[in-house]
Amino acid sequence: MRYGKPPRSMTLNKLSLLSEPKSDLKRSIKERMSFLAACYISLATFVDDDAVDFLLDSNSVSSEERLKRVSEIYKKVVRDMDEYRKEIEDFNLFELPTTSSRDALDS
Repeated sequence: MRYGKPPRSMTLNKLSLLSEPKSDLKRSIKERMSFLAACYISLATFVDDDAVDFLLDSNSVSSEERLKRVSEIYKKVVRDMDEYRKEIEDFNLFELPTTSSRDALDS
């Protein structure tokens, strides 16, 4: 990747072109990657509207039925979080996504 104005025929960049020390930029990029991974995993906390509505207002069902349903909802969230975490661990940053792998990530 080129930074600043590209030199005539060189593919390397001068350190003096960086606005900050290289180590600071590397750390910043790693922090952002970690943040994005955490955001990806937290997508598991977004559940069906019906499930959220049930959790917010379920006075019409018995306490035993409510407990069972609440347990199912939260167990699914935990399973999804674990699945998303595994996807992040298995993700190869340097592998270009193909149509089939892109479809798998979209599901």
